[in-house]
Amino acid sequence: MKRILLLVVLAAVMVVVMGFSALSATAQNGMDNNGGGGNNWGQNSGYCNDWQKDWHQNDRGWWWYWWYRWCWSPQGGWYQDWDGWEWG
Repeated sequence: MKRILLLVVLAAVMVVVMGFSALSATAQNGMDNNGGGGNNWGQNSGYCNDWQKDWHQNDRGWWWYWWYRWCWSPQGGWYQDWDGWEWG
């Protein structure tokens, strides 16, 4: 009976440890996306806000924008992360 109880306890501990490991891996790998949808951890182990648009108008009146977001890194503080541009 003691062996069965010991095996059950060990199995439960293994399940909990593997669950925390899987959650940690998901948080580190799966949250940096270009779609916004909340605050994200950036690639440099920093904190990034949602993507925003920096609007401009050219001399012919056409609107376009750059994608950017504000990020914070423990190593360097606040910085802007810029992505591609699109026509408005």
